[in-house]
Amino acid sequence: MKTPPPDARIERARYSLILDAPFWGALMVRLPVFSGYERPTFCTDGKRIRYNQAYADTLTDGEIRYALCHEIAHCAFLHMFRIEGRDLELWNRACDYVVNQMLDDYAADCVQQGREVPWTRPKEWLDIGQHPQWRGLSAEEIYREMVGNPPPPQQSPPSQGGGGGGQGQPQPGQQPGPGDFEAPPPDEPQDGQEPGAESGLEGDWSIAVAQAEQIAKMKGNCPGAASNLANALRHPKVDWRDVLREFVQAKAKTDWSFARPNRRHLHRGFLLPTLNNLKVGRIVFAFDSSGSTVRYADDYATEIQAALDSVQPERIDVIVCDARVQHVQSFEPGEKVTIDAKGGGGTDFRPVFDVIDDPKKADENGLEMDDPPICVVYLTDLDGSFPRTAPEYPVLWIAVDARHRKAPWGEVIHV
Repeated sequence: MKTPPPDARIERARYSLILDAPFWGALMVRLPVFSGYERPTFCTDGKRIRYNQAYADTLTDGEIRYALCHEIAHCAFLHMFRIEGRDLELWNRACDYVVNQMLDDYAADCVQQGREVPWTRPKEWLDIGQHPQWRGLSAEEIYREMVGNPPPPQQSPPSQGGGGGGQGQPQPGQQPGPGDFEAPPPDEPQDGQEPGAESGLEGDWSIAVAQAEQIAKMKGNCPGAASNLANALRHPKVDWRDVLREFVQAKAKTDWSFARPNRRHLHRGFLLPTLNNLKVGRIVFAFDSSGSTVRYADDYATEIQAALDSVQPERIDVIVCDARVQHVQSFEPGEKVTIDAKGGGGTDFRPVFDVIDDPKKADENGLEMDDPPICVVYLTDLDGSFPRTAPEYPVLWIAVDARHRKAPWGEVIHV
């Protein structure tokens, strides 16, 4: 059965975006649009947009433009390429917060510049203004906060008419709701391409967003929210958890040893070494409890636990500090890591390094002083006073909400 083409209102909405919102129009022309969708509203897989005709018939022209831009934004943010085994319905919801926030910001920029807002948000679609706690968070961060505490279901969109083929009432279990997306379809190998090879669709979208920004700028109509999206793709945030694991594991020395030969090959007459973990000293994790980073305490404790379990250091010291050291805890393999996030004042990094380096300060804070740590990891917003000189051991700064701040020494990852 041939997929029905879009109706005249959908086509008018697409072409009006080219004229009135060139950033979105330049992205819109990349996606063919088809009706006959069996789910409640609109959906994209990164290669096309499909929609439920009965639902589209309930929308105004401005609401149709919003729905189309919502789907385009999912592609621009690469949401369908970042599912990574997550619950698809909950991941859709988390991504909707990011998309609708961006669309709201774009609309606010239009108003500030004296331009007409190119769309109207359908009343049943998510209003990010009702959830200020998630403003500025990535979809991954919102998803983690939703797990175990999912938000109430979105209001079901109205649907008219009956019959099948995606033209009538959505069937039970057809979630997620307004403006969803799906994983991209399997790639079809091109000429000379091995089966299963990636087609580069994800990279194509990153390039397309940069091109759309340039087109909009040339037309003198590129609100700041569009440039912010393009800049985020050029300089993506990294997952600090991955970098932290790599940083810590790199300090856990391993070596080949014949002291305990590899028994898998002894029966064949081969005497081969095994890869043994050498003794790993202590690792220090510092936590800035000045206020802006407190919401990261549980995630940080989870990653410290992972380091303790996988690297098996002699022990891990956790130092909680704002303008002064508030709390010091030590954990050995097999123990459960918790963070007592006391504080709330200003930020001074010097007390943490004083406790690490000065035996007297260590004793005052109940910290057993021995060899220097193999590394120090410090989660902070980098808004504080640093020691004048760098320590001899490696330091990793996990900088949250600190895109424009720098540390005078050490390795920095911005999240």
